[in-house]
Amino acid sequence: MQFSSRTMSDDEYEFQYSDDEGGNFGDDDAPQEDDLNVAIQNKFYASKSDGDVHGLEEVMAMADSKPAEFSDWAFKALKNIVKIEGRAGKLDVMLTSYRRLLEKVTR
Repeated sequence: MQFSSRTMSDDEYEFQYSDDEGGNFGDDDAPQEDDLNVAIQNKFYASKSDGDVHGLEEVMAMADSKPAEFSDWAFKALKNIVKIEGRAGKLDVMLTSYRRLLEKVTR
């Protein structure tokens, strides 16, 4: 077996890159839904770690605006809102949020 010491020149490494060539796989809406799902997850975890009730309310609004697959995020957000309000001693507000949580479960 012989090995060649020949190296390839830059001209031999020509590759064509084009976004127009067959890059369309599947549904055009899928990337937007993936982006929204990532945005919901990021907002949820950031708000949860900060104890930000307003941010969690935004997560609920974002999640409720989409199909059922996002309803898990709305449930998680509302569950954390109940916890945060309970820890803050806002029992009346917590009870209202808890009722909203129970309504989501019974749907």
